[in-house]
Amino acid sequence: MEEPALLLGAASGLTTSATGSQGQETPSLSPALPSGGIPGALALTTVPQGYKNPSPLEISELLTRIVSLVDQTTLLACQVVCKEWRRTLEFLIWRDLKLVQLGNRFKQPMTDNCIRQHAPLVQRLSICVDPRYYQPSSGNLDNNLCLRTTDFPKLTSLEIGIQLGLLYWSSQTEEMVYLTYKLFRLMLDSSSLLSGGGQGFPMLQVLKIADLQFKFLPREWMTLWETLWSRLQVLSLTGHWWGYYQVFPEEENMDDIDDDRPWQRYEELCNKDEMQKLARRHGPSWTMRDLTLISYSRDMNRGVYEIQSWMVGQCPDLVRLKWSVDWYLEAEQRPMELIRDLVMEGSQLNPPQFQELETLDLPRQFYGEEFVDLIDAMPRLTMLKMEDVKEFEENPWILLKATAPRHLNTLRILDVRCSGVGSHTLIDMLCSLPNLEVFQGDTITDLHLREDPRPWACRGALRRLELDFKITTQRRVLSQSLIVSRLAEMEQLEDLRVSCSPLRLDLSKPKGMLERLKTLKHLKTLSLESRNENFNCDWGQVELAWVRENWPKLKYVDWIEYKDEVKEEDKFPRTPPVEEQKSERYYTSRNK
Repeated sequence: MEEPALLLGAASGLTTSATGSQGQETPSLSPALPSGGIPGALALTTVPQGYKNPSPLEISELLTRIVSLVDQTTLLACQVVCKEWRRTLEFLIWRDLKLVQLGNRFKQPMTDNCIRQHAPLVQRLSICVDPRYYQPSSGNLDNNLCLRTTDFPKLTSLEIGIQLGLLYWSSQTEEMVYLTYKLFRLMLDSSSLLSGGGQGFPMLQVLKIADLQFKFLPREWMTLWETLWSRLQVLSLTGHWWGYYQVFPEEENMDDIDDDRPWQRYEELCNKDEMQKLARRHGPSWTMRDLTLISYSRDMNRGVYEIQSWMVGQCPDLVRLKWSVDWYLEAEQRPMELIRDLVMEGSQLNPPQFQELETLDLPRQFYGEEFVDLIDAMPRLTMLKMEDVKEFEENPWILLKATAPRHLNTLRILDVRCSGVGSHTLIDMLCSLPNLEVFQGDTITDLHLREDPRPWACRGALRRLELDFKITTQRRVLSQSLIVSRLAEMEQLEDLRVSCSPLRLDLSKPKGMLERLKTLKHLKTLSLESRNENFNCDWGQVELAWVRENWPKLKYVDWIEYKDEVKEEDKFPRTPPVEEQKSERYYTSRNK
């Protein structure tokens, strides 16, 4: 807390100097603060002679920096310093509100009355709920989950999820089913989304619901044309068990359900005929730009595929699509074929649909020749992710190069971290995509590197590389040298994450392989994963001096051991902060 305390003290001096005379000690405007409040640096501040009074903009910029460093309890106490602080901090504190539930209450420094008082300032709301509190027998549902539109009139982003520590525990329990059902009902009843003349959450543009069980989706959920779907820009639904609740087989008499558990009453999802009627009546009217649909269930039914494909079809202006489902063996079409048909049919309309798609993320799919037709119908595609692909034949990649060569120049980001893509295919991709900036692949063998000496076409553009190298021949030293030579050609690399088995790359000698990577002047992140504990890479003071001289931008280093002579403060952080890893800028290139 030393740095935040210094910043708070400095900010107090800047603020109070606006009304004090130069060169005099001006007491803080802060009254008695609660225990554990503002550090003592704010009690009294000396303003240096000749200091120019700060503008409100300068104060705001400094306080914005403080907000990123200080916990929320301290920030709440800081509001009492002066009027400038209160106006600025009030907005910064309440703009992004995160509520974490613990039992029957939310864990936060402010009271419920305080939340309701400042709710009109909230623009982004994140709720992490405790599923253990929502039991069917108790009927409990915290008022904070009601999400009344009168409470958050300026809400633009809403995220609802489960506490990570309770996610595995709750994934198969009826409490989760009950919570999901009640939550959706609250969002649909007259006191929430449908209130205010059908204009609930009038400014909501981002809705993300994660790790809930979509066993019950009320029928109205699919028909919120005017109240929600027509306004959303981003929708993300990830969860378990999309579809019907497993305790209700089709032949069971629904009249025998226990009346004490009304939440268990069967709520049939919209069938395909109903969805087609809605589509004909309204047309593809969703303005959504970013759609994510993820299911973790292996008991998917055909109706769920139809519902999800219908949702995709209602978003003709999509820029980013992530659709992850398990292959349903009895379906007439595989998921990839459904997507292909949707996109190709839309491209034939006037005006054409799905022409804005830039990012396509289709994990856990079977890739066949329909993949080529799909890609060919997306003229602006720049990012393609195929993580955990179940099957990827070489033929579609060859067809893509032959039938849609324009994509070889437009693709900027490619993620093929899956065992379904062979080593020789990965090398061919690197040799064929000249403008590729981010490449994440599975395994390349030294044998295929030696057999294909072509230069990698992306060597002048690549900024992030993630690969596993596997040495399969007895010429291990030569194989390592070949791998290092390839890496040294990527002079624009900023993020390098590689592993090598059974031997790791030996980058522990400045005059050895490390010297050959001197060309990587822009390197910021380095990770050399080792799968063999007998081959460690140790850096001492000599190696650190070389690294800081030749890689001046390096900030993070992982899978590197340090010799005893290296002090703790001289070591590099292992990984970037979580916030930086989650950001889109961290994944994509710096120019995107």
